[in-house]
Amino acid sequence: MIDIKEGFAVNSAFDEIADEYDLIFEENLITQNIRSIIWDSYLRYFSPGSTVLDINCGTGTDAIFLAEHGISVTAIDSSSRMIEKAKYKINAKRLEDSISIFNRSYDNIEGLQGTFDGCISIFGGVNCTDDLSTLSDNISPFLKPGGTFIACVMNRISITEIMSYIVRLKFKKAFRRF
Repeated sequence: MIDIKEGFAVNSAFDEIADEYDLIFEENLITQNIRSIIWDSYLRYFSPGSTVLDINCGTGTDAIFLAEHGISVTAIDSSSRMIEKAKYKINAKRLEDSISIFNRSYDNIEGLQGTFDGCISIFGGVNCTDDLSTLSDNISPFLKPGGTFIACVMNRISITEIMSYIVRLKFKKAFRRF
């Protein structure tokens, strides 16, 4: 079931890059290598029948991977444009029955139903919070006892990001974090 919730704050920075996000990250050789390591981790901790909460799901790449491996996913993102992209990809793969997706922030998840075997936040999603203890407080009620949290946290300055933009001659974006 795909349901885009209205009325939540939208992360405009991610709305702005949503159209090129997959080009930046999915087609990047470094990201592909990192993602294969992350996916191996998923399959070590989650098996068919598991339930996973994907916070900051972006365009849904990880949610789709998990669903293709028999794992039920609830995916959230505060960017409405990222949700639109994810919805399109999920529909194209016919995974609507395996992935529920909502336009909301991890700061506003109390309305979600159920508990999960695990939670994921990949490629810097948790970098978007100033307070990891609040993030932990928000997520922990949704994790089953012994649940797994997998996060891929990015450095403040990312050489991979800089090089990705330089290769595409987008110098202003390459050095935007300085």
